[in-house]
Amino acid sequence: MKMVRYGKLLFWIGILSATLYARDYSVREDSQIGFSVGKFLVLNVEGRFQKFSGTLTLDAQNQISALKGEVAIDSITTENAKRDTHLLAPDFLDAANFPTARLSLVSYTPHASEDSSKITGKLTALLELHGKSQHIEFDSILVPKSDNPKLSLHGEINIKDFGIEGSMMNSNTVTIELQTEWE
Repeated sequence: MKMVRYGKLLFWIGILSATLYARDYSVREDSQIGFSVGKFLVLNVEGRFQKFSGTLTLDAQNQISALKGEVAIDSITTENAKRDTHLLAPDFLDAANFPTARLSLVSYTPHASEDSSKITGKLTALLELHGKSQHIEFDSILVPKSDNPKLSLHGEINIKDFGIEGSMMNSNTVTIELQTEWE
């Protein structure tokens, strides 16, 4: 009987200590939420979103326990106003009907490493885009500095999975690249 009580006590101490030592962060404005896509089979077009928000939670072992982010679709820029206007149109992102995209953590698996200053891993997130939701796997690099951690995510999506029409001139595969800093 005492062992059961002792086990329960240890369980609750573990839960409490993980909660007490969890650290919450907000994404910094100087982060980069970007993408690239092939065009005409030889060119690569890069772009980014200028308006975004997000939260990150690291537990006591510097593991990602929560991640949420949101981008304003109409904040897209590729440094070409005509292209940006077309990307906001119904055959691409349809910003009028789908003004935001959201990302939320599903699972995180760090790779074993001797270097605790840089943690690589796999992160699976639910991406809500264009009225559809898909699980996306990202390669991740976390630099868990206590004041300002950095998180890089690299993954790919197929726009057809999100019901985006696109165009024959562009690849359906889009690379997503997030270079984020947190405070």
